[in-house]
Amino acid sequence: GSRFQIRLRTVEGLSGTLSAFVVPATQPKTAHLISVSIKPLALHEKTPDVSPDIPMNELRLSGPFTVTDMHSWLAQCVNELPSRPTDDEMVICYRSTFVGTQLYGRYSKGTAIFRSDSITTISVLKDIISKEATGKKIQVSMNVDVKEETFAHFLELVHPKLNYQHALTQQVRMVEPLREVQLQEGETKFLHPELQSVLDQASDIQQQFELQPQKLAFLHNMVISAYRHKWRLRGYQSVDHRIKDLQKLLESYNLESVSAFFSESID
Repeated sequence: GSRFQIRLRTVEGLSGTLSAFVVPATQPKTAHLISVSIKPLALHEKTPDVSPDIPMNELRLSGPFTVTDMHSWLAQCVNELPSRPTDDEMVICYRSTFVGTQLYGRYSKGTAIFRSDSITTISVLKDIISKEATGKKIQVSMNVDVKEETFAHFLELVHPKLNYQHALTQQVRMVEPLREVQLQEGETKFLHPELQSVLDQASDIQQQFELQPQKLAFLHNMVISAYRHKWRLRGYQSVDHRIKDLQKLLESYNLESVSAFFSESID
């Protein structure tokens, strides 16, 4: 049989439906519609527990909702939830497959608490639960505790991916000169191990570099989104005047500089 595969990268916080028509090579012609729901926190997978020693932002909710209400609202955000709550008090643990941030939740009748080292995850949960509760005319009280120390932790998690993409720029510049050396000298054992590694992986480095603009844009947007959510949840409607400065820092990437920018007051 034939097989077709397509890979997509979803953006945290955005949702929708992916629809595909499958048309078999048979007569008479028929078409089968396959629809896949992409949830706002689709990059999260269930885990047995979360690390107890990492800093976490916190979202606390209270109101006249049932455990079933909260469960159905969460089902709009994440995958792998059972179809209905299995206990009077439910506990969920998730991990982002892309960055490694974690999400913990505990909810029962009238109360819920969610913790995550990703401020974006907390903001997404807050927005969706608020929308769903409003749709059911249920008034929910919400309080968010934004922990400053979560941002340095989050940036350290993103750092290996950002650092790799920026290092590619330096490596790809060395490929052709190193190939010229190899052509002239024949032997390259005298090269520094790092340069030899670049030469050995030259084709892969060039291939990865072709994908770099999309990958860097995705990572930069993730960091910028975290910055926006940090200040929005602290009551600031817009930080647009700061985004250009953050983009410049990301383009000439240095972890310490970006971390320092996140720590600065905007007043």
